[in-house]
Amino acid sequence: MAGSSAEERSSEVLRLLQNYLQRLNKRMKNAGIGEIVPLASWVDGELLYLVYRDSKEQMIQGLVRDTRASESIIVGPVEDPKKFAFELGAYDIYEPRGAAGYTIRGEIMWRGNHKDERAHLPVDLGDALAHGIVE
Repeated sequence: MAGSSAEERSSEVLRLLQNYLQRLNKRMKNAGIGEIVPLASWVDGELLYLVYRDSKEQMIQGLVRDTRASESIIVGPVEDPKKFAFELGAYDIYEPRGAAGYTIRGEIMWRGNHKDERAHLPVDLGDALAHGIVE
């Protein structure tokens, strides 16, 4: 991804994350475990947004991440977008770590870089859908 813009990198990570979630959801569904239902997604520069519902919970959840660096398992810059997407899916969505905490804005519980002053955190699904719908 050397030489690509921040938005292109974020879009690539988001696309890989959505592919990872689709594959993992099939396995989880076959095992009788709940699944993650993506509702809206978009990028804004370095920031990636995913709004989703865990089929086991009522709360709509959101993930906002700066795609320049990781904070979960691989701390620091991550050159491989595939590894970064895996980390987001595995450790931020399916097994969220409590260290980063969360922020509740309206009906969405946000995780990740939710305290970043650049992050625009929609307060409801309608606001999130105005940014982007998962295809």
